[in-house]
Amino acid sequence: YNATNPGSPQWTQSVLEPCLYHLRGATRDERIDMCLFVDDVLSSFPDTPTGCKTYSDFVEAFKKTYKIQDDGYTDADQFTGINLTWNADRTELRLDQPGAVDGVLKKYNFIDSKSSYTPAIANTLVSTRDCPAEGPEGDADRAYMKDKPYREAIGDLLWLARVYRYDIQYAVNACSRVGSNPGPAHWHAICKILRYLNHTKDFALVYRKHPQPKSDNVYQPNTTLGYSDSDWAPNYGTWFDNYRSTSGKIISRNQHALLWTSRRQERVAQSSCEAEYYAAASASKDLMFVDRIMQSLAPDVLDHPTPVLFLDNKSAIFAATNAQDNEKQRHIDLRAHCIRDSVTRKDMKLRFIPGTENPADAQTKPLGDTKFHKFRNFHQLVATRNSAQH
Repeated sequence: YNATNPGSPQWTQSVLEPCLYHLRGATRDERIDMCLFVDDVLSSFPDTPTGCKTYSDFVEAFKKTYKIQDDGYTDADQFTGINLTWNADRTELRLDQPGAVDGVLKKYNFIDSKSSYTPAIANTLVSTRDCPAEGPEGDADRAYMKDKPYREAIGDLLWLARVYRYDIQYAVNACSRVGSNPGPAHWHAICKILRYLNHTKDFALVYRKHPQPKSDNVYQPNTTLGYSDSDWAPNYGTWFDNYRSTSGKIISRNQHALLWTSRRQERVAQSSCEAEYYAAASASKDLMFVDRIMQSLAPDVLDHPTPVLFLDNKSAIFAATNAQDNEKQRHIDLRAHCIRDSVTRKDMKLRFIPGTENPADAQTKPLGDTKFHKFRNFHQLVATRNSAQH
């Protein structure tokens, strides 16, 4: 960027995210943050005369080397297929993909299906136990599944779950684990997800500029919060699921979800404490990653609140905050102890949250209507039109 002028703003690539670039100048308004995804570019800059001029100079310099299409100073309304809808005063942003949801529903003939209020049946595990048996005993199940586009449906649903529908993350991932040999029970689980999507197709992930007031323990605005949970395998699964537990996490800021995952753990946990510890260690890395990304986007803010990770297991918190020689913990994978290092350096804090209040619970197991809806709406995944009532 204008390399002939040493005093001009300079580009730097984010050390955390290779697709994120920052331009920083001498003044607060001389800055641009640019996100790249293949050939799509999303830019952000201050809405001031200096900020607009900096952006215009950048675009002109960029056009000397590349052929680009620039939308000017208009608000972005789409990026990588995601709709970005702003309210009148630009204090609220809604992310959704109604076209993609409708396309999936039409593709699998669920556009007029009956409603489902949750994406999975409560306390019911999607398991390899329901896969077609080897030999003649499984012929009927294999014949039933022969014309079912199971893997194709999983691929379509995984995209929606990754982009903005964290409410279907657990259900879709659970179904994907049996994709190599699905049975009728697994196809019925896919159908339930599709019926739930049809009922909530007008839902969107909403981000508001002004943080909502908290009624519980108050954390100052712009504190990065993480919620971690684990479902210890013996609670739902046994040998047919390799005894492995499921980790779930949601990383948020001002009660707006930024990152979420639901994933089977790589190793067998011998206790609920160990399962929660592995989940917390994974969540702590993502918590630090998101917090540092947010810091890089706010270079003029000097006082960044320490990120906080919430767990609903006091034993896991004790294990993470007390580095001692405990023979009951010697088998825990060394990589998981990164959480101890982060806590010791005071890079993050750990706090206990009751399981009934932990929104990450929905990322580890199928829940009933009341609890599921509470956690789904916690991070502002809400209906934006009158057609969805639950």
